[in-house]
Amino acid sequence: MATTVLPPELDDMIIDHLHDDPATLGRCALVCRSWLPAVRHHSWSTIRVTANADDLARLSSLLTESPDISAYILNVVVVQKESQGQPSDDDLQLLHPTLSTLSTLMKLTTLTLDGLCFGTMDGRERNAMSQISLPLVKKLNISTCSFDSFGDVSRLCATFPALSDLRFDGVWWGKWLVDHRVQEDVDEQEPKDIVPQLKLRDLDLGSCFSRDKAVDWLLKSLAHGCVEALHLPLIGAHDTRLKDLLAFVGPSLQHLDIGSPSGSTSRIRYDNSSNTRVPLASHLDLSSTTSLRTISLSVPTYRDASFITQWLIAVLSQVASPVLEEVRFAIYPILKTDVADAESRLGGFGWVEIAELLRGPQFAQVRKIAFCAGRRTDYLQIPSAFAALDNVVPMVVSKIFEPLRHRGAVICFEELR
Repeated sequence: MATTVLPPELDDMIIDHLHDDPATLGRCALVCRSWLPAVRHHSWSTIRVTANADDLARLSSLLTESPDISAYILNVVVVQKESQGQPSDDDLQLLHPTLSTLSTLMKLTTLTLDGLCFGTMDGRERNAMSQISLPLVKKLNISTCSFDSFGDVSRLCATFPALSDLRFDGVWWGKWLVDHRVQEDVDEQEPKDIVPQLKLRDLDLGSCFSRDKAVDWLLKSLAHGCVEALHLPLIGAHDTRLKDLLAFVGPSLQHLDIGSPSGSTSRIRYDNSSNTRVPLASHLDLSSTTSLRTISLSVPTYRDASFITQWLIAVLSQVASPVLEEVRFAIYPILKTDVADAESRLGGFGWVEIAELLRGPQFAQVRKIAFCAGRRTDYLQIPSAFAALDNVVPMVVSKIFEPLRHRGAVICFEELR
């Protein structure tokens, strides 16, 4: 009886459709040897590792017994054990063992640390950590993690010489006490920090213990002319160094994503250096961003509309790029319980003033104005709680931005549901 053999490319396409079905992928792995590479790619390209000594030991044992698997692992997510509560003293000492285990993964390109607490390292452990290198990791996400000191954050980044994409989102540091409280960072007690040489192309600087300290570190570590995309999801009242960061990365910056000012950010802020109160626009300085091609601005729908309008105008007024091509407004979701007020809520923002500003000469090269969904992560977690805005947003802004369409700009509405 004749046997039909499909070309390998078709086999791979069929297996690709099973990427989210681990049980079926497991059965496919037993069919024939030629299917193994595609099956292993989907089964092992991304793995989640629990940050405790037992799980790290099991992973190390697995990689020792089945070394071929390591070639398929591209992305690793290290998380805290579910329902673990307060970390134990042993689990606090896992930064070096975690990196040591991951250094055996020959093709690892993305690492995410999520919800972890790392404790004090002694001199021996710090020296051992400085010997570890993960040369192919290009993307590092640090989310809701606490470290004993900022020096440990710096040492962590130094283990990735090829790092090009860095994301801070909830990065805290301070001395981890016996009763699991965190005290303030004490710089004078720290050993001399390692300053890595970073050549980042994409930087996401979210919340952390002190963004000013993070910016100071970045200004020492970053190479000139490398950052092309900068994401600032939240602007806080106490952020005093963001304008210095923008001045440093500005000449090479092509994409800028700016979130809304935090709830504590007032219309004017206090400048410690001059002992004066200065206007809102002084949070940022876009005068050096002369290569900027895209700017994205968040529009938080549950904030004071007049204040957010003032903020949007303050940021857009600083645009100094003669090659800016696209302006994006990321509209935050509206709860279904408030859908009846969605039109009036969105209409409360000063779109007329914003559209008039965009008709100015500094925006002459803009060819696209996009309205898209902001806070997509929140929406995707509980989509049933939020209303679709794909009809409401065009109803509110289309006529207002029509003159820009006549000037050659495309007005588009993306992913608003």
